[in-house]
Amino acid sequence: MGTAAASRDWGLASVFARKYPLVAKAAPFLLWVLALAAVRQVLVHLLTDGTWGQDSHAYWLAAQEPLEYGRIPGQKDAYLYSPAFVYAIKPLALLPWPAFSAVWTLLIAALAFWLVRPLPVRFAVPVSLICLSELVVGNIYLMLGAAAVLAVRAPEAWAFPILTKITTGVGVLRDVARRDWKAVARAVGATAAIVLVAAAFRPHAWTDWISFLLENRDETPDSTASFYLRCAAAIALSLFAARKGWAFLLAPAVMLAAPVFTGPLPLMTLVAVPRLLLLDPPPRSAALDGAAAEGPAAGAHPEARGPQGTEGS
Repeated sequence: MGTAAASRDWGLASVFARKYPLVAKAAPFLLWVLALAAVRQVLVHLLTDGTWGQDSHAYWLAAQEPLEYGRIPGQKDAYLYSPAFVYAIKPLALLPWPAFSAVWTLLIAALAFWLVRPLPVRFAVPVSLICLSELVVGNIYLMLGAAAVLAVRAPEAWAFPILTKITTGVGVLRDVARRDWKAVARAVGATAAIVLVAAAFRPHAWTDWISFLLENRDETPDSTASFYLRCAAAIALSLFAARKGWAFLLAPAVMLAAPVFTGPLPLMTLVAVPRLLLLDPPPRSAALDGAAAEGPAAGAHPEARGPQGTEGS
């Protein structure tokens, strides 16, 4: 976060900044407004409620006892994810709650730092403050954003969203639209492998989870209509991302597909946008401008690379 970040070519974002300089100059101010609002919300929460890690406590508690889906969505310590998530955190959950909470908070902070690191300081500081909401609650939205970044090159990472907040795995449709069947097979295969291995130990836990989701599909705080509309928009964004080659759209697609969207937490997935922008190929106009500046020999290179740019398979 510094000179290197400031001089980095942000692809489509750089083109937008050059075309709309006033908007680009106003962006840090807007981020600071959001950051101060987030800090205020965190302080009010801690002073009035005093709870740290209300969501991460549900994860820890689910790993302490035989897994049961007995608490409905919205109830304190309700666990909503697949059995695989509990099995994954089981070793960490052997720690007493205060130690688990401390390690979980450090993990989220490390992810936030990794996602924010490419940004110039004037953007990185307010975005980091916005992430405080996630640290206090202990949810997994920053993890979902990180999974979207990793999935661009390693589609197996989509297993994490699919096995936690199922609909946030919508980004797989980008690979479907691109007809990258190898990537689709890797994403589906990794998810299936995790399910098969986990189900071998406690198969009834998976049927309990599916029954729980079906029985409580209308119990989310926001309306069912809102959920379906958001999912439709998320699908459209994923398909549009494939058509335009804009991986950064995966972050808002994951955000919109969140099963519950009644507060600011799902917005945390947008922190993944900077790293996703760095994975996008440069816009055609920018590539041609650079080629013209370097000469005819360099001009053939972007075209020879092909439409998938730097993403790989």
